[in-house]
Amino acid sequence: MPRTVKNFDMTMKKSMPIHLGMPTLIESPSFMQSLSLCTELGLDFVELNMNLPEYQLENIDASSVSRMLTETGKYLSMVMLTYLIN
Repeated sequence: MPRTVKNFDMTMKKSMPIHLGMPTLIESPSFMQSLSLCTELGLDFVELNMNLPEYQLENIDASSVSRMLTETGKYLSMVMLTYLIN
């Protein structure tokens, strides 16, 4: 559940929710472990690092991840770093 802070959006004159999350951890070898820790800590989302082999698209079971997110009410953000070579 997003937290509401006392800071106000000066154009809208209303409170803005803040979502707190955590990155996937190298110490937690599975997405489920990261999601469990996220839930235990009361956070809103898990950030997948798509550079790690276990979180690349061909290694993720999308239906399983979707089910786990639905059950916990959490969501994902993704980091996809690209290196440009000249």
